[in-house]
Amino acid sequence: MTMRKPLAARAAFARISKFAGVRRSLTACALAGLCTIVLAQAAAATSDDDDDSVPKTEKSGELEQPTISGPLKADPRPASFMAGPIGKISVSGVVTGYGVLQGNPASDDRTGRVDFSNLQMIVQKADGPVQFYVQTGIYSIPALGLPNSSAIDTTSQTYGFVPLAYAKAKLSDEFSLQGGQMPSLFSGERTFTFQNMNVEQGLLFYQANNINKGLQIAYSKGPTVITASLNDGFYSDRLTWLIGSVVYKFDEENRVSVSAGANLDRSARDTVATPLLQNNSSIYNLTYGYKSGPWIISPYVQFTHVPRDFTLGINDTASTYGGALLASYSFTPQISLAGRIEYIAQSGKKSIGETSLLYGPGSKAFSATITPTFQVDRYFVRPECSYVRAVNATSGLAFGKNGDKKRQGRFVLETGILF
Repeated sequence: MTMRKPLAARAAFARISKFAGVRRSLTACALAGLCTIVLAQAAAATSDDDDDSVPKTEKSGELEQPTISGPLKADPRPASFMAGPIGKISVSGVVTGYGVLQGNPASDDRTGRVDFSNLQMIVQKADGPVQFYVQTGIYSIPALGLPNSSAIDTTSQTYGFVPLAYAKAKLSDEFSLQGGQMPSLFSGERTFTFQNMNVEQGLLFYQANNINKGLQIAYSKGPTVITASLNDGFYSDRLTWLIGSVVYKFDEENRVSVSAGANLDRSARDTVATPLLQNNSSIYNLTYGYKSGPWIISPYVQFTHVPRDFTLGINDTASTYGGALLASYSFTPQISLAGRIEYIAQSGKKSIGETSLLYGPGSKAFSATITPTFQVDRYFVRPECSYVRAVNATSGLAFGKNGDKKRQGRFVLETGILF
């Protein structure tokens, strides 16, 4: 999913639901979230107190999914229960809210907003020859340099109320087959706020697809994992994307990931979740990960390319290239500091009406983000300051009501519970 096409994205986000409908949706989601908490706590109590068939080591084991890059930590004692022949089912959830204040908001945005960033329940079976994962609820995906949208609008215009739902079959010790609506193989930053070091997504994030539907097969041997996926790319509902990745783990502290993918066909679909340009692109991504002691360091570089296609109205080729450095340092188990710096640029000469993946042909952007995090048990709060500067931007495609401002600063505060 991407929103890096300012005019189309802003037009899409300008479609605001009627207030009565939004109130009803929020009420329903809030009640669902409350029920989720109650059920999860009840399941936890049942799992811990009544079910002696589940070993204590399994009860206290942290689940591998959803992936959290840090510094936030998942509940170390996720709720679980035995479901007869199905086996052990784990239930967890995320209830978080956020507020944002920003300068130079777009014409279809506002200076301030308070909303849910996550109101989600996760049900999964994480062991055995057949496994599954289902994540449901509402969410926001705030991103640097782009207009903010309500959680209801974001959910309905992107991946829906069940953003992730897939099954996995262990064919052997080395091979596994997975199908459904899954996280993309491109590394860097994850889709939902609680998974990342920073609250807001970075500038590179929306050039790559994040969630897609399809099939993938993985081979794992020793320190190497090789995965190939046939999927619908930017949520296009057409299985025309082929993506591959190789992950090599040098040791417990160091790993590297290489991902590449492209649309093997052409698609005229153009929505918030399926932007025309990015959905007809090819993407190349290289990520290094380091985690040791108090440090988490994860730099990555990325290149994307969109070929010319007159039948789709793409009159010029366009490419983006950039890099990001993400790092986090934990002063204590409860207090940490994360930061991110980025640079991204688009090829081409500055002109109006040509293919734009960023802030116009020949544009560049820099960003800096700092995010202190305070977490006690399952509860956390993290304030965030971010700054974006656009260079060589085409007038009308940058910041402010008229798209002619070159800078944007934001203050964000997110708080909530991971259970």
